[in-house]
Amino acid sequence: MNSVGITDPISYISRMQIGKELIALTTCSVGPKILDDISAAIEECISSGTWIDIMDFVPVVFDSKDGVLVLEYLLKKNKISKGFQIFDDTALVTDKFIEFQSERIINTLDTKVKKIIESGEYASALINWKIQKKLAEDKNPELSRKEERKKKTGGKHGGGTQGRETKIKAVKKKYGQKSKQHDYDSDEEDNKEVTSEQFLIEIVNADEIRENLENEETFKDVDEEKNSLIEKIVLYLYPILNQEALKRSQEMYDQLMANRMGDRRKVHQNFRDKLLLLLSDLHQYIKGIQKFDSAETQGQLTSFLLKSVGGEIVEIVKCYVAQNKEHNSESKSNQFDKQVEDAIEKLQKSLTSKLIDDFHEAVDELLSSVDVVQKKNDRKKEREHLQNNRQLLLKSLSEIEDDSAQVLLIATQILFQSITQTMIKVSGKFVSVLLGFLQKHISDQDFSVLQNYHDLVVQLLKTDDPEEKNNIKSKLEETTCDVKNLVINFKKS
Repeated sequence: MNSVGITDPISYISRMQIGKELIALTTCSVGPKILDDISAAIEECISSGTWIDIMDFVPVVFDSKDGVLVLEYLLKKNKISKGFQIFDDTALVTDKFIEFQSERIINTLDTKVKKIIESGEYASALINWKIQKKLAEDKNPELSRKEERKKKTGGKHGGGTQGRETKIKAVKKKYGQKSKQHDYDSDEEDNKEVTSEQFLIEIVNADEIRENLENEETFKDVDEEKNSLIEKIVLYLYPILNQEALKRSQEMYDQLMANRMGDRRKVHQNFRDKLLLLLSDLHQYIKGIQKFDSAETQGQLTSFLLKSVGGEIVEIVKCYVAQNKEHNSESKSNQFDKQVEDAIEKLQKSLTSKLIDDFHEAVDELLSSVDVVQKKNDRKKEREHLQNNRQLLLKSLSEIEDDSAQVLLIATQILFQSITQTMIKVSGKFVSVLLGFLQKHISDQDFSVLQNYHDLVVQLLKTDDPEEKNNIKSKLEETTCDVKNLVINFKKS
């Protein structure tokens, strides 16, 4: 039109009848037929949740600026202002499409996140982030004050994006409004690369997002010119996906820590209960030993008690230390282990001493090192403890059928407890000592039954003659029931 002397083509066309139906662009004008076709394509794209590039629907004479004007005109005309993002100026990508691609990647994250958590990589990154944050706050106290105000107002915080509430859903924006983040026209943004420095830890990398998009059906047959569009979508999705991945990581990490803390508490509780039960038994056993008049007998029984019950205490503490290592950091665990090991060593040395005071002193140090408090003796609980011990012994006695030595041992322990209202811890070699004590407190008839049974047990253990063994076993079987009944029906006179 310039060649024929028309110096203002746009004004000239607008004054013509046909010009009233045309839209003036940068390089040309476009009529309703092309606009209707493009408008239908946009509506189809939005309804189907996919993407389109306007330049694929306009004549070849259109340049990108014309495409931008057409797109903005049609969005405004059709009152379409949300549910999409604009990339490369002329590519309209629906939020549904972005969300679908995000979900495809996020659905594969759980295994990867779990691996990062279990390997300790996430915990290490979290520690490093906290260190860097502390250093930054030390350099700039204002950051610390801002963080404190954010906490008071309930604001989310942590690790750039870590700990922050995030959504997969794309941010909505009106046509023509481009945030600084998505101003892809600038040279600075064109040259921008995806970086993980803004995140606590990179979980989803750009290559994974790119590969996912390239495998998407609508991108398979596009030409290489659309690679720029793919890269812009990768750049857009990268922070969104990593925010969601970090959110999932924190949730999984918190759950893991909660489980470990629960396990640790459970382990400590079980350990505490076992330890206090043994110490309660020990207290009763010591009271029982004191019922004997002979100092020599008391010394022998005390020595046996320390080696047996004291040895059990040492073993459960060692087991607890081993379990505790699984739930503590290395430095904390080493410090804890050293304290307990020193206490165990002192306790083990006290086991070789016949002085019960040395043992009590070592036990007090041990309890302090493993954070266990021993409550004062409660008479009501002591009575309950004695009753429970009696029931356990009676149950064991009733279940024994062909071990006469064990029958005699348990029978004498039950009778000792019934008479003294204390407990006694002995092995088979102390049964004769117990019988000597019981003789003073039971009838001659009951003592005769026990003594005869004891003599038969000793004969059985000493003899090697098979025939004689069978005879002794027969006699024992005949009297075992009498011994059990004696114990069950015994009442202190």
